[in-house]
Amino acid sequence: AFYWWLRGLRGEGAAPARRLVDRLDGPPDGLAEEYALALLIATLAGGGERSEVDAASRILWTMARPPRHPFLLYLSGMASGPPSPQDAAALHERAVRDRLLGADPWSRALGRLGTAMVGLLHGRHAQAHADLDGALAGFRALDDRWGMIVTLSTRAEAAYRTGDVASAAAPMAEALELAEQLGSTLDLAELLRTRADGRLAAGDLTGAAEDFRRVRRIAGPAGAPELVAAAYLGLGEIARRDGDPRRARALCERAVAQCPSGWFGADVVRLAALVTLGQLADATGDPATARAYYRQVLTAGVGVWDVPVVAAAADGLAGPLLRDGDPESAARLLGAAAALLAGTGAADAPAGTPTAVELREHLGEAAFATAYARGAGLPRQRALALVDGR
Repeated sequence: AFYWWLRGLRGEGAAPARRLVDRLDGPPDGLAEEYALALLIATLAGGGERSEVDAASRILWTMARPPRHPFLLYLSGMASGPPSPQDAAALHERAVRDRLLGADPWSRALGRLGTAMVGLLHGRHAQAHADLDGALAGFRALDDRWGMIVTLSTRAEAAYRTGDVASAAAPMAEALELAEQLGSTLDLAELLRTRADGRLAAGDLTGAAEDFRRVRRIAGPAGAPELVAAAYLGLGEIARRDGDPRRARALCERAVAQCPSGWFGADVVRLAALVTLGQLADATGDPATARAYYRQVLTAGVGVWDVPVVAAAADGLAGPLLRDGDPESAARLLGAAAALLAGTGAADAPAGTPTAVELREHLGEAAFATAYARGAGLPRQRALALVDGR
């Protein structure tokens, strides 16, 4: 599995893995770890279901020992995404952490990296930086270039997320050099995608477009359809900013069509493309279509999302109500979005959107909290009706 990943042959590994798991009703005796690995290999090439990812995750979480092949920890994280709030709390318990990671230095470094990624998703940047420093030190001590690539890439992403493009340059350059040394096509595509996203956020549309086109060329042969979709999404966002909504819509629709589903990385790309399509519909005077796209994001049912993507969808729903002079309804709708996200790591996202900030200033903290709570306390079907404008 690690060789396939490193050499950009993810698709080649997926075909025999799919044939294997389709012949089984579950893990054979004594081979639960191997079965989970096969499920993940099959799913990560785009041909699986979320239920298979969940099954592999349950096997990993219920193991009484660290996996014999620690790369399973990474594959599981890639497929499942950040842990649920309940699992995240459990990860802080030393007994659980020791059971999953053991004493293996590579697994320990990977654990610090995973904790850093979760911290970034939830805006805990200081703690994420500390964990990234620990992970990088661990991989450097082992002279593991692949681990260093992933950690340096995450460090660059952390800088991009806070708008510090200058601080992203050094870790990104080192990671790209290491990827070239290893000949790791998949990691090169992921690095270029990260840099493209950072350039886009900084307003460097030309540099971002160049990187996204390179990702599109190399990610497909590497068996990473979600990165191809991410490239189309990025190019679509560039077209939107360039004032070409027709091209932007076509590119984002292609991103949605080509993006696999059922695992975290792909789900984030697809949901982000839906947000951009909603923004395009809003800009062209089609609020009903925009609302439908945002609704898909909030009801995707994939468990835990990238908080900025979910926040953008909630903001897209509530913003028009505020602009139309109905701040109380806007606050209530944000609360309804939170009700739909209950139990996920993004449940608090609607309360932190730009529209929510503006509503607090307009209504006052107490009135905003009251209206928001009215939406957040709705049962799911009534929350859906409110989101649908009914």
